[in-house]
Amino acid sequence: MTTTGFASADSDQWPSFAKIILFFIMFIGGCAGSTAGGIKVARFILLVKLCWAELRRAIHPRAVMSINYGGKQVDPLMLNTVAVFFFLFMAIFAIATILLSATGLEPFDAMSAAVATLGSIGPGFGVVGATTNYSSVNAFGEVILILCMLLGRLELFTLLVVLQPEFWRTRKNW
Repeated sequence: MTTTGFASADSDQWPSFAKIILFFIMFIGGCAGSTAGGIKVARFILLVKLCWAELRRAIHPRAVMSINYGGKQVDPLMLNTVAVFFFLFMAIFAIATILLSATGLEPFDAMSAAVATLGSIGPGFGVVGATTNYSSVNAFGEVILILCMLLGRLELFTLLVVLQPEFWRTRKNW
């Protein structure tokens, strides 16, 4: 997978199973530290470990469990931040998909356009596929996709914090 927008094959011609796999991989994006968008591999691994720990906690409610990553214990505050990031990512994806569907895009095309722009992937499927471009999206849809691109490239927290009025009102002691 690449986030350059380069495509060497028309993924719309692939079987549905392959497109669904690629669609879900688009959510993960790149590795930590890369400029790729998406949830990132490290966050995805932490989310899986967090889910597994919560399932074990349901069976053993009094157990004290810690999550390790890279041989080190992960701070619970960091796990909370990862969970909030995932929730925000999915909420923005859902809202963008609904709004893009309202512009006339087919649902799967709208979903792939939303995740492709949030994840800085480039091509999606259908009218925004590898052999086409985003020119068929109307002006309102383009504004939504531009916002998704900004959120995906600059990371959700960075842009959302800068958009908070409180960020501009308070005095910083950095």
